[in-house]
Amino acid sequence: MSETSNPYSFTMPSTATGITANFKQETATLTVTADQGGDVVVTINGGSPTTVAAGTFQTFTVPVGATVSVDAQPESGYEFTGWTIG
Repeated sequence: MSETSNPYSFTMPSTATGITANFKQETATLTVTADQGGDVVVTINGGSPTTVAAGTFQTFTVPVGATVSVDAQPESGYEFTGWTIG
C-alpha cells in the first residue's frame, strides 16, 4: 500500500504492522557550456571534479542547495572573460 498524504492518520489493525516515511531529494538541472578556447571544471559539493571540454556542454542533476564550483581553464592563446548565467 502506498499513501502520499502528510500528515497521515490510520486505524491500527489488530496485527503487527509497520510504516515507513519515504523521502526524495529535491534536484535541479545545471547545464555547463565551455566555449571554444577553454575547458570548465565542475565540482559539486566538494566531490570529484568533472571537466567539460572546450566547444561542448554537459548537463548535471544537482541537489537543491548544493555548492557548485566552476573553474574556467583557458587554452594557450585564450583569456577568460567572464560567465554568462541564466
